[in-house]
Amino acid sequence: MLVPILEVVAGLGLLLLAIQHLGSSYLNRRFPPVGAFVDVGGRRLHVLEEGGEGLPIVFVHGASSNLLEAHHRFSGRFGRRRVIYFDRPGHGHSDRGDEPMSAPSAQAGVLAGLLDRLEVPQAILVGHSWGGAVIAAFALAYPERTAGLLFVAPATHPWPGGVDLYYRLSGHRIWGRLFVSLFAMPLGWLVFRSGVRSVFAPDALPVDYLDKSAARLLLRANNFLANARDVLHLNENLRRQSPGYARIDAPTIVLTGDRDSVVWPSIHSEGLRASIAGAELITLPGCGHMPHQVYPEMIVELVARIDRAAGAMRDASASLDAAK
Repeated sequence: MLVPILEVVAGLGLLLLAIQHLGSSYLNRRFPPVGAFVDVGGRRLHVLEEGGEGLPIVFVHGASSNLLEAHHRFSGRFGRRRVIYFDRPGHGHSDRGDEPMSAPSAQAGVLAGLLDRLEVPQAILVGHSWGGAVIAAFALAYPERTAGLLFVAPATHPWPGGVDLYYRLSGHRIWGRLFVSLFAMPLGWLVFRSGVRSVFAPDALPVDYLDKSAARLLLRANNFLANARDVLHLNENLRRQSPGYARIDAPTIVLTGDRDSVVWPSIHSEGLRASIAGAELITLPGCGHMPHQVYPEMIVELVARIDRAAGAMRDASASLDAAK
């Protein structure tokens, strides 16, 4: 009796591995890299740039995502302005690398290396959700390179409770990779659309979002594993990181929806306003976790406001230097 059961289990395992392999191959063909690859410390980062004028704008995507999530909505909206999109380590088409990379501070260091390679001394950073933790870490570590910050539905402070079970299973340091290799593609594919719809809720899921954002790249095993580890360890990383936010002095705007069911605006967005002197909080009534997708024109307007504030700070600093 035992032998037939083992044969069935082995057969099922091989079937699930085949589904993962075939699904990943399909997604690689369906959503190939659209930008260039830049080597940062031996790690290949997938980067897409537009324009070339003015103070650069850098978009940092959230969890379960990649650079196309912002690019497909903002391409061309900033005119000739230089805009940089990149896949965070282990997401989209970027390598994760060998060293631990689940801390926002570690990914902020990779971003700094990328900006070095792109010869960008200073930039305005736009971070959505998990990406908000990265731009906060960047502002703490590289204040002289942070011209301004736009947090969009950010995840920046520790919260009560934990994360969903599938993150704990997928991110486990011993058998997480086996779980992901067997189940990420078949189970993830079944619930993917409904899961993304719940992230947008109560806003409607745009009809073109899943295709143009290449969101299903997440279901490839390496992406899924990197994302799970990012989310699994975020709370403990933010517990260490968030006490330093009072040191941030760059022009800062925080944009959130009051119906966000993914992160708690009362903890994260309100926490940023309380921690960062002069930070402006804008709350959109009836909006969920994706205000940048629902109100892209507002993002453009807010970046312009931050740009003007950054320019005023530079002028004031130059005047003080001249007076010395």
